[in-house]
Amino acid sequence: MGLYIKITFDVCQPSILNVANLLSGIFDRDQSGTISFQEFQQLWQYIQQWKGAFDRYDTDRSGAIEGQELYRAFAEMGFNVSPNFVSLVVTRYVQCAL
Repeated sequence: MGLYIKITFDVCQPSILNVANLLSGIFDRDQSGTISFQEFQQLWQYIQQWKGAFDRYDTDRSGAIEGQELYRAFAEMGFNVSPNFVSLVVTRYVQCAL
């Protein structure tokens, strides 16, 4: 009998809950509807990699990616986006956080 963690959320708006549901689905390798401890360890490693990337672009250490930081992140990842696009993304997700 192993340790299983079931993460299920049904939230209509973009949120951390939707991200958690998406990630648990990705790391539920056996499609059981739960993630085992081993699957959770893999998920945690993945999250730590993303946190490292976030910290790399949060140059002012504010705990948030601001417009100029996001623009730089997109550019370094090879995405050629306009400042207007970055502004739309920032505006969209700032509204979700409120």
